[in-house]
Amino acid sequence: MKEEIKGGLFWGMLMACIAGMLADMGILLFSPKVPMAAMVFNIFIFFVILSGTLWGYIAKDNDEDENEKRRGAIPMGLTVDSLTGLQDRQAFLDASKVFKKQRDIGVAYCSLNLLKYINSREGAAAGDQYIRTFAELLLIHFRFESLFHIGGDDFIIVMPEISESIYKERIKKFKEVLAEDKLIKAAIGDSFGDGKEIDELVQRAKAMMQTERKKIYESFPKICKKVENMA
Repeated sequence: MKEEIKGGLFWGMLMACIAGMLADMGILLFSPKVPMAAMVFNIFIFFVILSGTLWGYIAKDNDEDENEKRRGAIPMGLTVDSLTGLQDRQAFLDASKVFKKQRDIGVAYCSLNLLKYINSREGAAAGDQYIRTFAELLLIHFRFESLFHIGGDDFIIVMPEISESIYKERIKKFKEVLAEDKLIKAAIGDSFGDGKEIDELVQRAKAMMQTERKKIYESFPKICKKVENMA
């Protein structure tokens, strides 16, 4: 239906331009008193309208093609986590097969801190809400297709076909957001490389996350001790 509407608009404008040009030519031939400049100006206007219509028709098609390419750049997972609404572990495993065929891929491994403490102190419902709140925060800053909740308090962000500088900047800004958040405490590790090394990139990011998480726990010594006793 969309293509039919676009086609109708295009051909309608084209016919209007042709009709206008023919009318001007008729006036010019049978009404010599009409100034030549006015006729030329009218013909020029019709050509502008025709060119603009044709350009818009082509540009719109190109934009839609480009949008399709962008939508297809990141593979969509087939399964979704019921708690967060994000793609789940199985979706990540499926998507990894496609990620391995891509170059320049950024991976971030995120882990919520203090989840066991919240579950113990306030109950499982509060812990689930804590996880959902973090998922909502992720969705504000990253595309759904890039986000995976692989279980428990662990999340993975994958950004394929992106320059390292842009990837690093986006992760840096998200870390700054977390640093200012008074509710969410999460550790993030990141890595960048070739998509065929997706498994190694995930492990590298996870190792960095664990180092970061240790620093966060050390900033809350009393809670840290309780969490260790819960492990």
